[in-house]
Parts: sequence; C-alpha cells; structure tokens
Amino acid sequence: FRVTLSMSETKQQQSQLSSSASFASDLDLLVKSLDDFHAQQQGLDMRHKASLSSIDGEFRQLDDLVKAHKSQLEEYDRLGTMIRQLEKDAERSGSASSEDKAKLAQCWRQLAFAKDSLDRMKATKPRLGSVFLRFMMGHVNVKMWKRGDMLRFKEEYNKFKSRTTWIFILFPLVQLFIVQHRLIWIAHQTWLFYYYMTLALRENILQANGSDIKKWWIVHHYITMVITFISLVFPSPDVSKWIRHFLWFGLTQGLIMLVMVKYQSRRHYVRRALGKANEMDLDSSETIVEKPTGLKVLVPLLYGLYTWEIVFGVYYFYQHTVWEIFVQSLLFCLLGIGNAVTTTYVLLEKKRTRQRKKMLKTHAE
Repeated sequence: FRVTLSMSETKQQQSQLSSSASFASDLDLLVKSLDDFHAQQQGLDMRHKASLSSIDGEFRQLDDLVKAHKSQLEEYDRLGTMIRQLEKDAERSGSASSEDKAKLAQCWRQLAFAKDSLDRMKATKPRLGSVFLRFMMGHVNVKMWKRGDMLRFKEEYNKFKSRTTWIFILFPLVQLFIVQHRLIWIAHQTWLFYYYMTLALRENILQANGSDIKKWWIVHHYITMVITFISLVFPSPDVSKWIRHFLWFGLTQGLIMLVMVKYQSRRHYVRRALGKANEMDLDSSETIVEKPTGLKVLVPLLYGLYTWEIVFGVYYFYQHTVWEIFVQSLLFCLLGIGNAVTTTYVLLEKKRTRQRKKMLKTHAE
C-alpha cells in the first residue's frame, strides 16, 4: 500500500512538473506572439501614416493643378479672342496671304488640342454640386475619387429605385380598393416627399461625378416635392375628387415605372457591354436613354402619361375651389410639358447620333 501511494505521489509530482513546463512554454509562445503582433502593428501604423501623408500631398498637388487650370482657361479665352480678332482684321483688310491664313488655321488646331486637354483636367476639380445639394449638405466636395465608391453609390441608387417602385404602386392600391383614410394619405405623401428628395440628392451627387442624367429630371423631383409638401402642410377637406384622380394617376405611373425599371436596367447592361454607355450613366425610369427596340409600346405609354399629367392639371386649374389645388394643377401642367419636351429631345438626340454613325460608317466603306 505504501509503495503504491509513493508511486501515485511520484506520478502527481511528474504531472505537476510537466504541467508547469507546458504553462511556461505556452506563456513564452504568447509573449513571442504578442511581440510579433506589436511589431507588425507598428509597421502597419507607420505605413498608414505614410499613406495618409502621401495622399494629402497628392491632393495638395491637385489643388495646385486646379488653380493652374483656372489660369490656363483664362489664357485660352484670351488667345481665342486674339485669333478671332486677327481673322476679322485679315478679312477686313484683305491683305492676309495664304501663308498667314494657314498659320491662323494652325493656331486654331493647337488651341483645339489644348482645349481637349483642359476638358480632361476638369475631372479633377472639386464638385460642390447644385444649390439644392449645397443647401442640404453645405459647401463640401462631393467628388468621389475611388472608382469602386462611385460604382457602389450608383448601384445603391439603382437598388433604391428598383425596390421602392412596389411601394409606389402599393399606396394607391390600398387607398383605391381597400380603405381610404386621412392618415394613409398623409403617410403616402410623406413617402413621396422622402422618395423624391432622396432621388434629388443622389442624382445631384451622381451628376457631379459624371452621370449623364438630364437636369430636367432633377427639377422634376423638386416640383413633385412641392406638390407633396402642399398636400401635407395645407390639408383641405374639399379635395376628395382630386385625391381619387391623383391616386389613379399614381397607380398608373407606378406600373409604367415598374416596366421601365426592368426594361432600362436590361438595356443599360447591353449598352455598357457594347460600349455605348459609361459606368456612371443611369438607367432612368422617368425617361428613356434610347429609342426602344424590343419594347416599342413604352414610348406611347410615356407620352400617354405626360398627356394625362397636362390634362389633369388643366382640368383642375379651371375646376379648383381652393388655392392648394390651383397651385398643384399648375405644377402638374409644368411636369407634363417638361417631361414631354425632355423625352422628345432625348429621342431626337439619339436619332441624330445614329444618323451620324451611319454616315461615318458609309464614308468609311
């Protein structure tokens, strides 16, 4: 029994020694790992500070380039004025030789080459955006320098429009076919105000970063915000007929927007693949970027919606009983006319572009 007890104590002592040695080894490993981690973090911190300092220095160089660009633009205007004046003097006097005219033509070519370079440098200028953007965000630069950030911002914009189109349809459906209540109407108008204000903010930022969106569509959002603001702040009991017509119009607009979002996103992908659109161009749901080829019914639908807006505005302009309807009807007329004119301009612009390309292709052959 004593021998067994002695052997047991010996094993316990050996186990304790082994455990103590293992703990010391683990502690040494932890200390070494912490030392390595600390050294790596110090190196990372130094690289981080150096990168920030380098970026800051590069942005200071960009600021200097922007100032130099401004002075070069002034010099460009001065030289252009000089060339035009010399051409007028030569035409008036008639004493300019063919060699002098060739020199003037060469001066114009050099100036045109410099203008291309000056236009490219415009991309480095700070972007404060529109008056609306400065009012909402202050005098801050909204230019995005990282390509990934620009594309992510545009993708979030497209997701927002795609996901919220169903809400555009849902509010009129509930009020027309289920229940119509003042609180639901207020929620509907609050949603519309938020929706168009969000679109206006995002599209201003996208436009400042190279998007081709037409200015009218941003103005369209401002006008719609005013219409919804009037409905929220100045409620009137004598507008039930107006509300019902407004809901039918909103439901129709939402359905057309749903079709447009699907069609335009598909067409934009194809145009990007063919090199006809750049990364920051938008697949707008209010208008079209080119004449539809696979879904030609969209153009009549859009013009039908714009005609409805104008007729809606004109009808209530003469039928109004309160000042709120008078103002909103005028704004509806303005929206319909502006939408129709801008869409027509886009279609004609695209037609001219196709004709020019066709002519160039014919001459090349």
